[in-house]
Amino acid sequence: MNLRREAREPTDRRPTSPPHPTVVQALLDAASQHRAAGDITLALHAARAAVGAEPDNDRAHVLLGTLLASCGENLEAHQHLDRAVTLRQIARSPQVHGARVNRAMVRLSLGDAEAAIQDLLLAETALRGTPWHAEVEGNLAYALLVGGDAERAEQVARRALDSRHDTNLRVHAAMLLNHGEALAQLGRHDEAIIAFREAAGCTDLDRWPGLHAIACAGLASQLRRREDFGAAGTQLQRGLEAGLRSRELRPQLEVRLECARLHLARGEFDAAAVDAEAATLLGMAAGGLDTLGQSELDLRVQAHELRAQALAAAGRWREAHAALQAARGEERAVSALRAQRQLSLAQAQVDLQEAQAARDRAEAEAQHKSEALAHLTTHDALTGLPNRAHFMQQLGTHLQRGRHSDHTAHLAVGILNLSRFRRVNDALGHSAGDRLLQAVAERLRCWQQPDEHLARMGGDEFLVMLPTGPGCVPVTERAQALIQALDEPFMIDGDPLKLRGSLGLTHWTNSTHTAEDLLRLADQGLYLAKRAGGGYRLWEGQQPDPGEGQGPGGMGLLSLERALTRSTLEGKGFTLLHQPIIDLQRGHVLGVESLLRWCTPGGMPVSPAVFVPVLEDSGLLDQVGRWVLLQAWQELEPFSTPDGTPLRVSVNVSPRQLHVHAGQSSIVDIVREGVALGLDPRRLTLELTESSLMQDAAHAARILGEVGDLGVRVAIDDFGTGYSSLSVLRDLPVHTLKIDRTFTADLAADSADPTRAGFVQVVHALANTLNLTTVIEGIERPEQARAAQALGIQAAQGWLYHRGGFLHELPQVLADTVAKMVRNP
Repeated sequence: MNLRREAREPTDRRPTSPPHPTVVQALLDAASQHRAAGDITLALHAARAAVGAEPDNDRAHVLLGTLLASCGENLEAHQHLDRAVTLRQIARSPQVHGARVNRAMVRLSLGDAEAAIQDLLLAETALRGTPWHAEVEGNLAYALLVGGDAERAEQVARRALDSRHDTNLRVHAAMLLNHGEALAQLGRHDEAIIAFREAAGCTDLDRWPGLHAIACAGLASQLRRREDFGAAGTQLQRGLEAGLRSRELRPQLEVRLECARLHLARGEFDAAAVDAEAATLLGMAAGGLDTLGQSELDLRVQAHELRAQALAAAGRWREAHAALQAARGEERAVSALRAQRQLSLAQAQVDLQEAQAARDRAEAEAQHKSEALAHLTTHDALTGLPNRAHFMQQLGTHLQRGRHSDHTAHLAVGILNLSRFRRVNDALGHSAGDRLLQAVAERLRCWQQPDEHLARMGGDEFLVMLPTGPGCVPVTERAQALIQALDEPFMIDGDPLKLRGSLGLTHWTNSTHTAEDLLRLADQGLYLAKRAGGGYRLWEGQQPDPGEGQGPGGMGLLSLERALTRSTLEGKGFTLLHQPIIDLQRGHVLGVESLLRWCTPGGMPVSPAVFVPVLEDSGLLDQVGRWVLLQAWQELEPFSTPDGTPLRVSVNVSPRQLHVHAGQSSIVDIVREGVALGLDPRRLTLELTESSLMQDAAHAARILGEVGDLGVRVAIDDFGTGYSSLSVLRDLPVHTLKIDRTFTADLAADSADPTRAGFVQVVHALANTLNLTTVIEGIERPEQARAAQALGIQAAQGWLYHRGGFLHELPQVLADTVAKMVRNP
C-alpha cells in the first residue's frame, strides 16, 4: 500500500532565508489550510504563488509537488519534488529525506520503481532510529512489491510492523496490506489471510473506506484460493460498499476485479464478465491514461483481460475476441505511456542538471566578481600591490601587537619616491607611465623578502615595512639593496628609462606613535633623501627639522606655514578655480567643481599638493575649508548653465572637516549657515574621499544623513584609490561615485592592458546597483570620452573639456566647454 500521504518530515525545520518570509509563509499556510479543507484548487494556487515568490524555497516545492501528485499531475509533481531534494542536499538539511520519500512515491506512480527504491533505501538508512523510520520502511516494502521483489518486501514490511510504536491505525493498516500482499505473492496464504484480516479489522469503514475496501479484496482473494467462496463473497460485499464510499479508483477496481475472479471460480461466467466490464467502465470513467498512476493502469489492463477470459469461458467467443483485442490495445497504450513517462523523467533530469549547472556557473561568476572587487578595495588596480589603506591596516596591527608585548615592535617604515617619473609621464604619455610603474612594482617584488610589506601609496610613491628584530638583515642594507635594484634601467617600448629612487625611513621607537606618525616621520626622511639627490635617509629624530629646508619659491616649510596662516587670517591669497562637469549622455554642462588655489605673498602659485598638507598639519584647514565652501556656493549662486538650468557646485571636504572635534564647526553647521544666507542647498555637492569616510563610517553616515536632509548631495571622490567596505558603502547616504583619473587612461582604445579598463566598468556597475551617479575624472582625449559614454557613465570632467577658470572667466569657460562638447560629442 502506498504510504505517500503518511510520509512526514522531521519537524526541526530550518528553511532557507526567503526574501519575503512573511509573504511566503502566509502563502504556505494558506495552501495547507485549503488542502486540509479539501479545496485542492485554491491550495494549488497558493502553493504556486509561494514558489513564484521564492523559487528556492524547498518547503514550497514539497507542498506543490505533493498537491500535484494528489491531482495525478505526476510529471510536474516530480519536477518540484526533485528541485526540493536538490535544494535540501545543497543546504545539507535533514529534511532532504522527507522530500526524497515523497519523490519516490511519485516515481512509483510514473512506473520508475527502480529509482523509487533507491530513494527509499537512502531515506531508510538515514532515518534509522527516528520516529519516521517505520513509515519509510512501509513505503519501501510497497516499492519492492511494485518492483517484483516480494521476498525483500515481506522482510521489510515485517520489520516495519515490528518497529512501530505509535497508534496511527491508518499507517499500521497500510503496512499490514503491504505485508499481506508480499506473503500472498510468496505463497504463504494462511499468513496472508491473517495480515489482511487484521488490516480490515483496524480500518474504520467511515474514516478510511479506501483502505478497508483494499483489505477486503485482499482477504477475499486468499479465501477464494481456499475455496471458501461464501466468506470471500461476504468480504467482497463489504468491499463494494467501502469502495463506493471512498470514491477512489483503485479500491473500486480491486474489489470489482476480485468479484469477477470469484464468479469465475464459482463457474458464474456471465456474472464474472459483468463485473470485469464494470471494472473497465470504472477505469475509463476516470479519464485519460495520462491522469492515472501505474497501479491504476495495470488494473485497467487486468480488467480487459479478465473480461475476455470470462466471455470465453461462457462460450461467447466473438465478444471474447473483441475483449481480448481491447485488452491488447490497452496494454500497448499503457506500455507506450510508460515509455513516454520514462523519457520525460530522463529529460526532466537532464534539464534539472543543466539548470543546476547554469546556476552553479552564475554563482561561481558572481563569487569571482565579488572576490575581484574585494581585491580591488585592498590593492592598487595598476600595479597589483596592496594599497595605502591595506598597508596602514597591516602597520596598525603590528603596532598594536607591539604595544601588548613587553617590548617595542621591531619594525621600520619607509616611503619611496621615484625621481624623474613625472618627466617620463609628461614626455611619453600616461600609458608609458603606467607600464613604468608596473615594471617598478615587479622589481620591488623581486627585492621583497618574507616578512616585508610593500604597497603603492599613490602616484609615484610606494610604502615599505621592514622587520628589524634579532636575526634580521639591517635596515640600511635592505634600503641600499632597494635603491640599487631601481638603478638598473627599465625597458619601456624598447627604450631604456633611468629612474632614481629616494627612500625615507624611520624606526618605531616611541610606543605612543601611531601609523600616521610613522608615515610623517618617514616623509621627513624622504625629504632629506630627495634634497640629497636620491638614495635613502633614516630619520631618527636627531637631524635638523627638514621644515627649515627649501620649499616652493625658496621658502622653508615653516615659512610656508607662516605665510598660509597670514593668508588665512587676512583672507588674502586664496582663490577658487572652477572646472566644468559635463553630462556625457545628453551633452550639456551640469555644474563645476571648485578647486582651492593659493599664491605666495610674492605672487608665485603653489601646488595644492604642497600647501594643503601644511594647512592640515597646522590646523588651518578648518577655517579655510569653511571659506571655500561658503565662497564657492555664494559666488556661483547667480550662474546658470548655458541651457538655463541652475549651475551646480561641487566642493571638496577634508577628513578634518568631517570628523571635527569639540568647539569646531561641523560641515552640517556650515551648510546651515549657507542656507540661512539664502543659498539653495539643492545646488551644492560635497565631495569626500574614501579614506575619510572609512575612518569612522558610522559617524560619517550620521553627518552625511543630516547634510542630505538639508538637500545637499554627497559624492565619493577619487573612488578606487582608497579602501572601501562594500557593506559600509551600501549604507552611506551618498549620491555619486567619482572614478579617479588614474583609471581613465585605461579607457583609451590603445591601452596596453585592456583588462584594467574593466575596473571602470565594475565601478559603474556597482554605482548602478546602488542607484548612484557615476562621474569619471581626468578625461583628456576624445577616445576616453567615447569609451566612457559607451559604458553608460553619466558625467565626466577633465582637460578635454576645460582646465577651469576663475570667477571672472566663468562665462567664457562655460561657453568654451559647450563648444568643445560639440567638437567632441
